[in-house]
Amino acid sequence: MSLTEKVYRQLKELILSNKYPPGSPLSEGALTKKLRVSRTPVREALRKLEQDGLVKIVPRRGAFVAGISTQRLWEIFKVREIIEPELARLATPSISFEEICALEEELVALQKAESLDPLKAHEVGGKVHQLILEAIGNSLLRQFMESLQTDIARTCYFAMSKPENIAKFLHQHLEIVRAIKDRDPERAKQKMLEHVLETKRSILG
Repeated sequence: MSLTEKVYRQLKELILSNKYPPGSPLSEGALTKKLRVSRTPVREALRKLEQDGLVKIVPRRGAFVAGISTQRLWEIFKVREIIEPELARLATPSISFEEICALEEELVALQKAESLDPLKAHEVGGKVHQLILEAIGNSLLRQFMESLQTDIARTCYFAMSKPENIAKFLHQHLEIVRAIKDRDPERAKQKMLEHVLETKRSILG
């Protein structure tokens, strides 16, 4: 992995986890000190993040964490409400028993942990959605959903920033996984819809 890629991933994680919230300045000088690298990989990483829509570079002012509008959030959730429940239904017969059991074990272990880790919960929740997406075997749908992945990840991190949501979303992901494990496509579809709607409510009210 190149140094630029390493810096890019570090900054992306900091932005997605809201450690650098929208509007935060991203000074090249400060970042070089924080990450202990030269200016070149920082500058190149910021350009990549601008292409992702996570950073806005303003001439003579510098780089800032890009915001995400309420309208954009509504649009993202409308797409998710339409597509993700159907993806869960279609994927249910195709996901292997071993894969779904492994995810179930991860989710149960997180539920039993003494403290709930929002980053780990987000990571395992992401595995559920990714497994479903890979199982349907439709490259066009996969490309479309992956084009929204950065925005979806931001909405999930926003939701996970509220401690009361972590346990709730772990439970919802577990319900989706168990519906798939039971080979019940309609239940998987319904549980996914409930999860997307609850995530929307937690952010947009």
